[in-house]
Amino acid sequence: MFLLQEKNISRMVRGMAINLKPLTPLKERIDCSGLKRGDISSRLGVARTTLWRWETGDDAHMTVRQAIGLAGILGCSTEDVRPDLKGK
Repeated sequence: MFLLQEKNISRMVRGMAINLKPLTPLKERIDCSGLKRGDISSRLGVARTTLWRWETGDDAHMTVRQAIGLAGILGCSTEDVRPDLKGK
């Protein structure tokens, strides 16, 4: 397994083209935490799909309260989870 952190990359795998998205900082934090996404989402009281959307950047809507909870679970600052909260 390898991690891609640059641009979207297309790659041929057994004759199929797949698009690989770059990792987001939040996804990297969740991956490095060693916690299961189901456990994280249960502790936050959100659906696993919501957590997935936050990871992939498909849905930017995360409340301050959810950001504080997620930061506590991951052991990081709220700014690491939601950079727009920097300095607030």
